[in-house]
Amino acid sequence: MGNRIDLTGHRFGRLVVLERAEDHITKSGKNVKRWNCLCDCGNKTIVRHGNLRNGKTTSCGRLHKEKVGAINRTHGLSTKHGRLYPLWKSIKYRCYNKNAKSYKDYGGRGIKMCDISNSPVWEYNGEKLRVVEWAERLGVTPHCLLHRKELGWDIERILTTPLKGDNNGKAKL
Repeated sequence: MGNRIDLTGHRFGRLVVLERAEDHITKSGKNVKRWNCLCDCGNKTIVRHGNLRNGKTTSCGRLHKEKVGAINRTHGLSTKHGRLYPLWKSIKYRCYNKNAKSYKDYGGRGIKMCDISNSPVWEYNGEKLRVVEWAERLGVTPHCLLHRKELGWDIERILTTPLKGDNNGKAKL
């Protein structure tokens, strides 16, 4: 029999080996040693012995997903702010796509849009959020909140004053 190497307690990147896991039998009949590991993020995972020793596996995979997500993320508003993103997309379409039906009323008149992912950060009750995040939480558009700010309202008044009635789906300040 080969050497029995005990990896219990050893650290490999973000993983700490807890105990030996049940071996895996490959299709060819080879016995592969595996270990139960705890990742720094709190996830438990089972890792092949060889992958720990050669450095191929150093986390549960969550780190990789976070890195890939950060690389591919352009603005971060498509899922968290699901209601606002389609609005933003349609505004962008009207302002910049010359083939859009309503381009003449928006982009054709020189109307441009601001980048909502770079909206200002407001603090209220110890919580700091971007205007788009406050708007999503309150169920209004960022424009509504920014308009109140332009009128000279303080942040508390902007965020706590309810909108007046409904005028055919359009909220009033």
